[in-house]
Amino acid sequence: MSSIIQELQIEATETKNSVSDLLRKAKIVAIKLDLKEFGEWIDKELNGYGGGHKKDFPKYRIVRGEPKAWNLFHGWQPIGFTDAKVGDSMRERVVTQAIGELDDLAKNDSGTFMIDYNTEAANSIRKSIGFDTDVKFMLSRVGVIGILDAVRNSILDWALRLEKAGVKGEGISFSKEDRERAKKAGDTYSIGHIENFAGALGPVSDNATVKVYQINNESKEELKKLIEQIEKYIPEIELTEEKKKEVTKMNLVVKEEIDKKEPQQSKIKSALYSLKSIFEGAAGSIIAQGIIVEISKFLH
Repeated sequence: MSSIIQELQIEATETKNSVSDLLRKAKIVAIKLDLKEFGEWIDKELNGYGGGHKKDFPKYRIVRGEPKAWNLFHGWQPIGFTDAKVGDSMRERVVTQAIGELDDLAKNDSGTFMIDYNTEAANSIRKSIGFDTDVKFMLSRVGVIGILDAVRNSILDWALRLEKAGVKGEGISFSKEDRERAKKAGDTYSIGHIENFAGALGPVSDNATVKVYQINNESKEELKKLIEQIEKYIPEIELTEEKKKEVTKMNLVVKEEIDKKEPQQSKIKSALYSLKSIFEGAAGSIIAQGIIVEISKFLH
């Protein structure tokens, strides 16, 4: 009977096995050998990381991407920073979500994912570029796969070192000698990726998560109904002719996108933000307030 240590080594080299399944098997070994430090790392990977400082996260969880701002006519555009240090910090984010979610994201064919900035960072970026628009951190699919590969490699290295130290086991059982050998090895099995870094970003309290924005068939129908209601009641709302033309233009953007087989999520969201901003300017209108509430449902 092969030991679970050997199974881990084999499965860690086969990419068809999900990293979350690999972690669960590694957790069995860590608990049975009473390797608390490694077990704590496994739990964080399986359940996701909480808040903290950049130095509190494994290096592979800190990813580099591109800050971009939404331009209505040109789509997502790169943001330039006059301060190189600020620009460099904005190009780094900590990915905190559970490894199972990243496993699922890696299966998505999308070449780029989005991560929200926290409110403070987003407002700082908007102030620096001089206008209010949606800003996102763009992360390539390769960045997500890089996190998964780092975890997979860590488990493989750990399993190899356990075997080298003489920890064999039989099936999923370990002898008293196995546990003693594992404890004597001590820090040999700690994750070497966890270390301190220069230029910490400060508290990571926003739990940055990678997202794929999608409009499904059900939300398409709801959006159509919303646009129909806006078109119906726009004559009753006190807006300038210029603002009414802008509403018509944004309505058209939404309708054109939701009629597509694969609507551009960011374009719809940008148009809805513009509509919300316009109706927020219609002070005192009960109808406008109702429209704002309905638009907000799609923005959150």
